[in-house]
Amino acid sequence: MAMMTVEIIPMKQKIFAFRCDDGQCIPYDIVCNKNPDCSDESDEQHCNINECRNIRMNQCEHRCIDTLTSFRCECNSGFQLMSDRRACRGEEISSHCDARFSVYS
Repeated sequence: MAMMTVEIIPMKQKIFAFRCDDGQCIPYDIVCNKNPDCSDESDEQHCNINECRNIRMNQCEHRCIDTLTSFRCECNSGFQLMSDRRACRGEEISSHCDARFSVYS
């Protein structure tokens, strides 16, 4: 049986990647740097716009998180983001106290 030699090439991995509109992926840290890195230049579109400032623009039910070129919605604890990626569903924790733990003054 012949031994196989495998060469390991160290690579600097980028944790976050940006997917261009044409499907190409680039490192997130070069998005919105005023230099088009995507062949369709989608990494330089919608830069420096805070969509979270206007609820009509983002329509997030709970929280809006601004990103370099867009935004994402997040839900409060106990809720899950729906398939429309804007609405949240789940059971809200009741604000009523359990009588066993009531404190009387």
